[in-house]
Amino acid sequence: MQQAIKRRLKMLLFTPGLGALLPHGHRRPVGKPRPFWGIVRNAVGGPAVRTRRMISAFGNALLWPDIIYAQSAWNGEELAGAIAFRRRNTVPMVFNQNGWYYPGWYDGDWRQSNDRLVAAQQAADHVIYQSRFCLEAGRALTGYVAPRYTILHNAVPSPVMHGPRQSDGRTCWLSAVFTPDSEHILRPALQAFKLLRRRHPAGRAPRLIIAGRIPAATRQQAWFQSVEKEIRALLDEGGGEWLGEYRPSDLPLHLMRADLALHLKYKDPCPNAVIERMACGLPHVFSNSGGTPELIANAGIALEVPDTWEYQASVDPEQLASAIEQGLMCREELSAVAKQRAAQYSWQNYLECHRQLFVELLNAGRRAAP
Repeated sequence: MQQAIKRRLKMLLFTPGLGALLPHGHRRPVGKPRPFWGIVRNAVGGPAVRTRRMISAFGNALLWPDIIYAQSAWNGEELAGAIAFRRRNTVPMVFNQNGWYYPGWYDGDWRQSNDRLVAAQQAADHVIYQSRFCLEAGRALTGYVAPRYTILHNAVPSPVMHGPRQSDGRTCWLSAVFTPDSEHILRPALQAFKLLRRRHPAGRAPRLIIAGRIPAATRQQAWFQSVEKEIRALLDEGGGEWLGEYRPSDLPLHLMRADLALHLKYKDPCPNAVIERMACGLPHVFSNSGGTPELIANAGIALEVPDTWEYQASVDPEQLASAIEQGLMCREELSAVAKQRAAQYSWQNYLECHRQLFVELLNAGRRAAP
């Protein structure tokens, strides 16, 4: 029933005949934008979490928006509907560009999928690139950069802390929505911790907490069935913990048990999770690719990987093991830097940047109106 309601709302919003019914002569007060953020389809994941937070701040004008906030996570039907709606009505459109399609992870027609994103950018009044990487990736894959754009990194609300850190000085955190292309994340991590258990005496080796969702599609992958055995072996030896899914509100409490985070996803455009962990004082060992280095900078240890669009490059397990040792030794110093970095991604500033952009676009539309 819920899915049926969402489909009907989407069809009503973007129906071709609705443009004739909109009150074009009505002008809402400046400073009170009514954006439409789309229908949030996923329960977890960075785009879904960020969109829900924006809806909490601005509301979601399902039927009478004066701003369309389209996003690269939208499917082809939604993007086409947003573009058509923009062209039929005096409603400005903002387009938020996260990641791009490329053959290393996408099995479909990546060029055609990117063409849809370019078409949305061309139709938009303003484009927000979530990182410098998002802009440059678009240039490399499509040759296109929007003429009117802002680079605005994601942000997160300040975490609610639950007392002092309860870690043991040797615990690492690895979390994600482990999609079917996550072998390059899990396998090198498990190999690194196998090496660490050989290097360190029992009871003193670094430990690993693995958290997050594993979709059914991932569990069906042959590589995951192999990796799952490695996870069980690590847990049986006392080398880690499988936390599984958790409520977002509980994240600060879980992170207080860790000393160091791993972010090994290849070419991650602008991960919210990195900012959340840094805000809780966790430094990172990370894949030096995508938008992740822009966020972390010197609040962690970068591991070099090849620069390619043809596959998902993994970090080297031996280098990862050594970086974990180094990160744990320097965790207090790096933790202070991580908090400083996180403070640069203020949630209130993020909201204000959006509000100012919305008002600017609405004012421009009013000046252009007859």
